[in-house]
Amino acid sequence: MKALITGGDGQDGYYLTRFLQEKGYTVLATEHDVTDAPGIQSLIRSFVPDEIYNLAAVYDYPSYKACMDVNAVGAVNVLWGAGMVGAKFLQAGTRAMFGSSQFHRSERSPMCPRTAYGISKAAAHWATVAARDRMHTVNVIMANHESMRRAPGMVLQKIVRAVWAIKNGGQKELRLGNLDAKCDWGAPEDYVRGMWMLMQTPGDYILCTGVLHTVRDACRIAFEAAGLHWQDHVVSDLSLYRTEDANLNRPDKAMALGWEPEIGFEEMLHNMVNEEVTA
Repeated sequence: MKALITGGDGQDGYYLTRFLQEKGYTVLATEHDVTDAPGIQSLIRSFVPDEIYNLAAVYDYPSYKACMDVNAVGAVNVLWGAGMVGAKFLQAGTRAMFGSSQFHRSERSPMCPRTAYGISKAAAHWATVAARDRMHTVNVIMANHESMRRAPGMVLQKIVRAVWAIKNGGQKELRLGNLDAKCDWGAPEDYVRGMWMLMQTPGDYILCTGVLHTVRDACRIAFEAAGLHWQDHVVSDLSLYRTEDANLNRPDKAMALGWEPEIGFEEMLHNMVNEEVTA
């Protein structure tokens, strides 16, 4: 079996490449610009993969157009390339496609994205659905999954890096926003396994642990892992509060075809702490 992964140098590309190689796949993890339709489709035609995982995405761009170019138009370019060679296609989605809500979300819930990232990802999602009448397509909408390979601005990465900076005397405190903000956080090792499982059956799926934790929980676990008391160092700063933190989007993993996470929240954070100290 052969698999092509776009966004190959990102967190998920790294873990998915390792997972598929252990399964005996030949893997091409590429960083080719997905907005270059002739180029990415030529790459697909030359490699002729059995499966294509479209993980290429931009999150924090200054314009809607930039997000749409990569996350929506780029996804369609890869989708069309998959159709050219008869490959199975998986589009990586995000809970941001649902917007902010305090209600549970399932694969059948209406989408109401509020950000350029969510809007562009929703466009790619519906393009993937529309192509399903003529090819094997899968949408996997994923909750947060974290390692130290994610961007340093994400809250868990910020916490873990601060732990070691404080431990080593390079920083005195960590300023965060709402410590009671909740999120469904999981481990990328579990999520890439889920992607591979769901790739085999066309449809739209949600991957999440179904368990919520607060930023406060994350601080306690990470600081304790380094032998520190988080209350001595963490400051809740009102200026860092975000509106979306008060509007919890609770995903429902009922349709994930039997997938269950194997790595719990505490173990995931311990892994991140160990990753940072050995980096």
